[in-house]
Amino acid sequence: MNGADCVRLGVDITGLDPAAPVVLTDPLSGLSYTFTPTLGGSLTLAVWDLLGTGDPNPLQFSFAVDESRLGDVLGLVLPEMGLTFPVTKTGIVGSYGYDADNHYVWNSLGFFNAYAQTGLASLDGSFRLVDLSAGEQSPANTTNLMGQTWEPLSVDLITRAVSIVVPYEETP
Repeated sequence: MNGADCVRLGVDITGLDPAAPVVLTDPLSGLSYTFTPTLGGSLTLAVWDLLGTGDPNPLQFSFAVDESRLGDVLGLVLPEMGLTFPVTKTGIVGSYGYDADNHYVWNSLGFFNAYAQTGLASLDGSFRLVDLSAGEQSPANTTNLMGQTWEPLSVDLITRAVSIVVPYEETP
């Protein structure tokens, strides 16, 4: 990922029909983008290209968040729309590999993914990820939060307390 919230990759498209559309799909969010590739061409996608491209246009936000916030309670706020949404988090992103001493170890990439499904067809205004545990908010309209400076919480929040009751049952 670069600072513009884009992923750059190369693909050999010589075996594809030049007139056939190709669909890029994010397996985490389910968002997709359809385009027709051309030899020697390029395609740059930003998060804005994927927002609202699902069926029937679910507006979903996905964030890369510093792993130090993994245990915190996060939420999505659309201040101008007066809406707040719950956030789902993944585990820390990384992979197993060999270190300098040839030991097979886990290597963290330093972040986890957080995403919120809104069910909205479009966005009117800005968005912010909020950290309710730390009392902070992310910079407005920023999805790559790695190394970003968070601000004291100042957006209006709509919060709801929820209790989940699970019946106890003896195992046979």
